[in-house]
Amino acid sequence: MGESPRKAINHARATTARPEYSRPGRDRRGPHRGHGFLDSGTGTTRGRSDLVLQDLLLPDGIDGIETTRRLLARRPGLKVIVLTALVDEPRMMAVLRAGALGYVRKDAEPEVLLAAVRRVAGGKPYIDPGITTQLVHAAASDELTAREVGVLRQLALGRSNKEIAASLAISDETVKTHVGHVLGKLQADNRTQAIVQALKRGLIGLEELE
Repeated sequence: MGESPRKAINHARATTARPEYSRPGRDRRGPHRGHGFLDSGTGTTRGRSDLVLQDLLLPDGIDGIETTRRLLARRPGLKVIVLTALVDEPRMMAVLRAGALGYVRKDAEPEVLLAAVRRVAGGKPYIDPGITTQLVHAAASDELTAREVGVLRQLALGRSNKEIAASLAISDETVKTHVGHVLGKLQADNRTQAIVQALKRGLIGLEELE
């Protein structure tokens, strides 16, 4: 009979390095598991570990992305799984580019973490399915509706709310609502920024500005 997920995960945590940090002139020797750590002042590692589970955001604001980069610079063959409390696609991509093979939510089920440990230990990447689902939902919620794209195209022509309302046969208030949604979804502070973002994303073409 195979070992239970919880037992296997505890074993993984006990036999892999949990990064510990020290700064010049300051000694930190709190409890840690494993046999290795990274000194943030020198970027060096001590001990021998095959796989590391580490937080994306570490004590004292130390960045898990930079930590991953330093760890792998010292130990190219090291396997790194990053644990995160928040689903953040840009930071996820950054830590994967830094060399981490796994990315898992802190509140993931034991079976998920066990699957991550097994896959990453074998040299294969693993992204928590829960994170993938959240990113898909977030992307879907950020998509502009057909009406919002229509309003965006009107904005690109430099039309006012009243002109857009007349063109689309909707009220001024409805136009304001759509404009607000467009700005929010494109993460723009104003109409000009919204148009720039729309061009970058291919939502509108340059010909629509003429």
